[in-house]
Amino acid sequence: MDKKEEVEEQKKTNWWLPIGLVILLVVFIGGLSWWQQNKTPKTNIKIGVIAPLTGVAALYGQGSLDMINMAVEEINKAGGIDGRNLSVVAEDGKCQADQAVIAANKLIQTDKVKFILGGHCSSETAIIAPILDKNKVFGLAGVSTAPGILDKYSYVFRTSPSSSDQSAQIAQLAYNTYNLKTIATITEQTAYAKGITDDFIKDFVALGGTIIDSEEYASGQAGFQTELTKIKAAKPDALFVSPQGQPTAIEIAKEIKTLNITGTLLGNSVFVGKTVYAQSGNALPDGTFTVAPYANLTSKNTAALISKYNAKYGKDIPYNNFFVGAAYDGVYMLKNALVKCGEDSTCVKDYFSSIKDYNGSVATFSFKSNGDADINNWYELKLVGGKEVYSKVQ
Repeated sequence: MDKKEEVEEQKKTNWWLPIGLVILLVVFIGGLSWWQQNKTPKTNIKIGVIAPLTGVAALYGQGSLDMINMAVEEINKAGGIDGRNLSVVAEDGKCQADQAVIAANKLIQTDKVKFILGGHCSSETAIIAPILDKNKVFGLAGVSTAPGILDKYSYVFRTSPSSSDQSAQIAQLAYNTYNLKTIATITEQTAYAKGITDDFIKDFVALGGTIIDSEEYASGQAGFQTELTKIKAAKPDALFVSPQGQPTAIEIAKEIKTLNITGTLLGNSVFVGKTVYAQSGNALPDGTFTVAPYANLTSKNTAALISKYNAKYGKDIPYNNFFVGAAYDGVYMLKNALVKCGEDSTCVKDYFSSIKDYNGSVATFSFKSNGDADINNWYELKLVGGKEVYSKVQ
């Protein structure tokens, strides 16, 4: 073979070298990218929580946080969201507007969360809703029933129904079932307490009833003798009591008994319950009643949730099983949204707008166009011998 033939042969055998180098380079870059992706740990998805962890509403605030932590722990053990764990950043809103604003701004500006479970009190939720909406941060509130507080804000939902729904049920029971025609009210000056009283008064009067006295008191007030003495002098058929937290409810119950105010007692779901009965020295008489959302204990889902909570925390669910347990269901609804949307808060908001008949542990959840929970879990709660007796409202 002469030199010319050797050159031609070399050209034939070496044509693939540039192509081979390109292939190797592509494989190397792809492998490096895969290695970098798998070498770098996946970051957690932060979930903010705003709830009253101290103060008069701490009972249900801490209970809700317990439920949130339990649900997050379960989700993380099951693999999280596409391999990413959820992490909870909790702030104490104290059921106070100013503290809730501080908490929301910290979570959004410092912690950079895109999702907040809260507030867990109407005073918290009402004040943070515009902040969340402005920053396009998704919010899911709990234990927040004041009417109308979400109407203008598309990024915020709540697992609680509006107290407008609740007050209508209480008014009908008072007027039609118990034949109460004259009622006095005593109300704490908070968004939740005033909201349900105002709606109750409107609904009761619309049915034909009369409000013969309506007293209010400031949060933190030490005694209620002045207000209750006026009410006693008015001699109503019944007294509607609407406090914000159970410590105040207990004190009012004690003073009602001390002043020997007779007639039927009714009120919001903070006032009527076995805890207030026991801690007030059995001051609430038989027949004290309200209407409230209720997680039916005969439901397998509810029973399983209560059992898990008892096993994990060594205590019963504080406050109302529905309100506190809804925090657990809220985490799982958010988890489903994150699976679909990732950290796109607008997508998550749209996902919640489409939720219909989600079968949770404490209720079947749908959401109204204004973000309110749409449920059918209304029960009369009546005290009999210090025990809570529930019956479905028809």
